[in-house]
Amino acid sequence: MWASLATALEDQSEMRYALTRATQLIESGQIEGDASFLGDIVPCLNSATSPTAAILGLKTYVTSFRTNTDASTHWKTYASAGTGFALAFNPKLLEIPGTLLHPVIYDIEEQDKLLRAFIESTDLLFKRISVLGHNNDTAFRLRQRAIHWTALGLWTLAPLVKEHRFREENEWRLIVIEPVSAEVKNGEGISQEVRLRSSNGRDIPYKVLGYNPLPVVELELGKHTAVALDDLGLKEQLQHATSSSDVSITRSVVCPKKSRRPE
Repeated sequence: MWASLATALEDQSEMRYALTRATQLIESGQIEGDASFLGDIVPCLNSATSPTAAILGLKTYVTSFRTNTDASTHWKTYASAGTGFALAFNPKLLEIPGTLLHPVIYDIEEQDKLLRAFIESTDLLFKRISVLGHNNDTAFRLRQRAIHWTALGLWTLAPLVKEHRFREENEWRLIVIEPVSAEVKNGEGISQEVRLRSSNGRDIPYKVLGYNPLPVVELELGKHTAVALDDLGLKEQLQHATSSSDVSITRSVVCPKKSRRPE
């Protein structure tokens, strides 16, 4: 599977939404902590001007999953208007070392609770470090480091926070976090190299997540897929990829709405 660089995805409104919510929490005084420390985090949350990534370096790669396959838009957008298929995975086996699998949060109160808890915990940690009696230069550098790491944490959490209008997707996301300036030994299955894929004329960096065997538990054919449920070739391919003969094959009854082709 591909885990694409979150900051290179076409719809950057998702990242901006989460970072904007965090900014609003800080600026509205809804977070307990040192006002000066919290205020200095805000500039690092501006997706257009943030110096955070350049200063510390951190890349977040994301693979997305929908748990609602009954929506017509699911089959129209992701399965070639119902002529494709959907794979269901075992979530426990998807989360390999070096990754985080988590449901996307659509409820605003739950989003604010998550962001607030993270920011307040880092503020508290910085306070505990500050009382150790460092000299002025060390104290300043520790403060800057704490500000940037807090911002980086919020950038990392951003893919897990989406607007309520997308709630029907019931999306989960698998996240791979990789510091750029540190040598990291990824878990088995995560490619060391970063590859590029083309989408609408843009190059999007991605890492490969490899599974052996593939943790697939079900294959759901689209309503308009020509392949039969008892196709022996399909069953052999599934057994080869999953090392199991228990993968169920079903067919969706959802009829995706066809969109007009551009002239």
